Amino acid sequence: MPATATKHPLPALLICVASLLLASVAPAQLACGDCNGDGQISVLDALAVAQHAVGSVLLGGDALRRCDVDRDDDSDILDALQIAQYAVGAVPRPGCDPPGWTQQSTSPAPSPRSRHVMVHDPLRGVDVLFGGLAGGYDAETWERSGGVWGQQMPALSPQARSDHAMVYDAVRGQMLMFGGFAGIDLGDTWTLDASGWVQRFPAVSPSPRYGHAMAFDLARGVAVLFGGVDAQTWLWNGSAWTQAIPPTSPTARFSHAMAFDDSRGLTVLFGGDRGLGVKLADTWEWDGVTWSRAFPAVSPAARSSHAMTYDASRCRTVLFGGLDAIDAELADLHDWDGVTWVSFALAPSPSPRAETAILSSPTSGRLLLFGGRTAGGDDDQTWE
Repeated sequence: MPATATKHPLPALLICVASLLLASVAPAQLACGDCNGDGQISVLDALAVAQHAVGSVLLGGDALRRCDVDRDDDSDILDALQIAQYAVGAVPRPGCDPPGWTQQSTSPAPSPRSRHVMVHDPLRGVDVLFGGLAGGYDAETWERSGGVWGQQMPALSPQARSDHAMVYDAVRGQMLMFGGFAGIDLGDTWTLDASGWVQRFPAVSPSPRYGHAMAFDLARGVAVLFGGVDAQTWLWNGSAWTQAIPPTSPTARFSHAMAFDDSRGLTVLFGGDRGLGVKLADTWEWDGVTWSRAFPAVSPAARSSHAMTYDASRCRTVLFGGLDAIDAELADLHDWDGVTWVSFALAPSPSPRAETAILSSPTSGRLLLFGGRTAGGDDDQTWE
């Protein structure tokens, strides 16, 4: 609910500071706090929040979420002050901490499973889950809308599998799924939209594989696939796969995770397993031409089988859980803003788990997590 003047009187000092410092713009990788969407965090943004707080300007949608830097579900004077302090260099970064987790009670729901995929379809406003290990290889398609899970019964469906990868193709308005494992490595390409599943038969395709990762590069209109059995990078343009030959690349790996950072136009990759039980803790970014390794001062511990998504409401890449160096399940949550990783301790939280699936819903502005492998086996919990 928008703040009112009686709730937060507008400090005259803030207006004065804003007027004096309009030219003092702090360049920022952080889009959280960038209320006007100009790619920078400045006192102009602080002024916009202050005006919203007294009702002279009404912010909405993504702008409102970006300005709620203290995550109290209200863009108010406290947010304006924090943004103004960041703009003039008084604080290192706006807060924008993730909201706490809440376990959802849902029935029906997919059965306990791990190694599945889950992606948000903004065109239809649903979250789509497919496959995984659910006592065996699974071929179920589930959709979640309005907080309710429902199993779909498509006339045609991909075969049961685990360890596949799926993204939403925002240019063509459909899901894209590739590969996986079903006793053998799979190398098939499928798309899904409101009309159902369709198998695609491109002339050239990545070799059969599992444990790979994909992200949709919205800036260039292609899906990016990396790894699984090698260090290859492949691009899907809606009709054909093309292997990219970048001058630099991450090493071969599997069970890593990728997400596209929409605010910076880069695909982010973290961690994975390079074989023989060696877990990785490196951060890489793809710009459409090459991979570049980032060397942040702080980083999550080495891991594989973690989940990652881009949180559009806070403009950060989010990483959850996985398996550590001794294959113990993890329950830590980390943010990547393009400069550093920041860890958060939230309570309550999903129990330690790996091989789960996570997404960010732009409609609710919250994360959604389902299932995964815990110390007690696969579960069917939904967390938001």
